[in-house]
Amino acid sequence: MSFLSPIYFLFLLSIPIVIILYLLRTRRQILIVPSVYLWKRYTREELRYSVLKKFLRDILLLLQILAIILLTLGLVKPGIFSYVGARNVIFIIDTSCSMQAKDIKPTRFDSAKRKALELVDSLGRGTNISLFSSDSKTRFLLDYTTDKTKVKEVINSLSPADTEGNIINTLNYIEKLGKKPDVIYLFTDGAFDRDIPSSLPIEVFTFARDSNNVGITSISARDTGIKGEKEIFIRIENFS
Repeated sequence: MSFLSPIYFLFLLSIPIVIILYLLRTRRQILIVPSVYLWKRYTREELRYSVLKKFLRDILLLLQILAIILLTLGLVKPGIFSYVGARNVIFIIDTSCSMQAKDIKPTRFDSAKRKALELVDSLGRGTNISLFSSDSKTRFLLDYTTDKTKVKEVINSLSPADTEGNIINTLNYIEKLGKKPDVIYLFTDGAFDRDIPSSLPIEVFTFARDSNNVGITSISARDTGIKGEKEIFIRIENFS
């Protein structure tokens, strides 16, 4: 059993106070009087009901203690929490060079990380999270864990590399691992050509805007025959 608000157990400290007040209740005073003749009948009636009064006083004390206990249990919110059927979730963060683009401010990568962190926070308690990064290599960063704080620490530590991406290889790698996630969350700019394997339950978050797709596809240098001089050849292609 777990308690959502255990701090309210402090209310139980009021039980000793109630008991002390009960013990310190007003006691009868002893008085000297000239005659008790008129009190004899009253005394007989008092004896008749004294047992009942004592019983009622004790019942009131028990009811007060019971009320404090019930109030405390209501405040601490006890419950039995079961994570039967908890989901297995895989996060893939694209760390390729193209994620450094600034068509989305501040960068595609920063926007992807922010979305990933928000999604981690939104997942239910007991969700098992595994984490991968993907650029030219696939990096298995975290095996399944329910520690959201650890997951967010690793996500925050990531940075984009100056290499090409290979998301498809990462997905194939996960498929071969046989981890069988309930869902894969992919955070990418979509800069890959081949189709995503249909056998995997993937939800893609894309961080890129439609823009002119121009890039340097090759570069080379050679000597000109003149000392200290070189020729550089650059190929630029427009994929728009």
